Amino acid sequence: MKNAWLRAFVLVCVLVLLLLVFYVAQDQGWTESCGRGHSEWVARSRCTLAPLVTWGRILSTKPTGTDAAAAVDPSTAEPAAAAAATPTAWDPDRGESVDATVKEWLRAKGKSGDDDDDYRLEANKFAANCGRSLRGVTAADQTLKSVFRFDLPVLLWSDHITAGEFERLSNYRTPYGWKGMNWTDLEEAKEALGRPEHREMFDVATREREPTACVRCAVVGNGGILAGSGKGEEIDAHDHVFRVNGAITANFEKDVGTRTSFYFFSTNTLANSMAAYKHFGFKHPPWSKETRYVFVPCGHQDYYMVTAAVKGVSVSKGPNKYQSPPTYFGKEDVEKKVKMLHPDFLRYLKNNFLPSTILQTRFKELYRPSTGAIALLTALHTCDQVSAYGFITSNYNSFPDHYFDPIQQLIFYVNHDMNFERILWKMLRKLRVMTLYQRRTAKD
Repeated sequence: MKNAWLRAFVLVCVLVLLLLVFYVAQDQGWTESCGRGHSEWVARSRCTLAPLVTWGRILSTKPTGTDAAAAVDPSTAEPAAAAAATPTAWDPDRGESVDATVKEWLRAKGKSGDDDDDYRLEANKFAANCGRSLRGVTAADQTLKSVFRFDLPVLLWSDHITAGEFERLSNYRTPYGWKGMNWTDLEEAKEALGRPEHREMFDVATREREPTACVRCAVVGNGGILAGSGKGEEIDAHDHVFRVNGAITANFEKDVGTRTSFYFFSTNTLANSMAAYKHFGFKHPPWSKETRYVFVPCGHQDYYMVTAAVKGVSVSKGPNKYQSPPTYFGKEDVEKKVKMLHPDFLRYLKNNFLPSTILQTRFKELYRPSTGAIALLTALHTCDQVSAYGFITSNYNSFPDHYFDPIQQLIFYVNHDMNFERILWKMLRKLRVMTLYQRRTAKD
């Protein structure tokens, strides 16, 4: 009798837990706000429970197109385009042909979620002189030619912030426009983003190099595949090094390098990273004379922060009110080091490269490409040759989520479509647009 009561009690507890998971799963801000605006203890608790929330969502929603992609052709045909760098020796996708990989990406695409592609046109002058630039590869392939555009502004600066542009971009939600923002806030950002450094990704020394020189960029994600990789020296040997969010280099120099040329973030992802990864040693973004800070403007708070950073004052409004920019960016020439991506460019990246099927679900307002994806795609529009490290590969289950945390495994949250990003990176690697670091297991 006693055992029967015990079994009944356990069953009731399990049922209550399941109901709790499904209930919390309906709170669409849970995983997005994991660690945001809370004490370190609360941030860790929310991030710990987030996998349960995601599990509940997975069980309560239909699979997206990326999860249900059809089997690929096992052909072993080699890519036709020439690679700019030597491909990785081991390839988990060696059995897939280029055509099969392209078809997989096309099948995985959803609708963009926007009614039109009303972009501001502006010549993208980056990476125009190298004879072995990835632009030559994109121009030679019909699929790539239909996806890549180099006639849009990458960075937002003062000349872009006008009354006419405010009216146009007010049709799109952030980060893809200015819907819900007020003109006064944008006028302050206009005043702040008026320096030549805000308009250009690279400095004068890079732009005035020998005309035929190629700009080589390493884009470093935080994937666990880098743990024990020994790729640090190779990464640092590039002309520029891009990093994102919890970019910890101290004690991991041998695997991830030391340099940071461009650090990509939003104020929310930065706050999340500082809360969730503090115990791994992440206290603030990289500080160096070389480092530039690239805002991904996901809301009002990013415009408030960039304005305060340039003016050298504390944030005057919003959720980050009273915060001091030097806490994040240091004190040396901050006004010259900050940059901000253009909303049109972010909308174009989502529409052309990563229009996830999540956009056709009730979670569409949460979805955006990951910060790592935005950094990598930005490099592909500004550099001549791009090498990606620490990004998701087909054998991602063989590695932890982050190189600095050997325990936590990769979790697919609803605000990003990591499987779709995996398919995109695989396709771009197969088409020789970029190289992608891969390895068999963490022990290799």
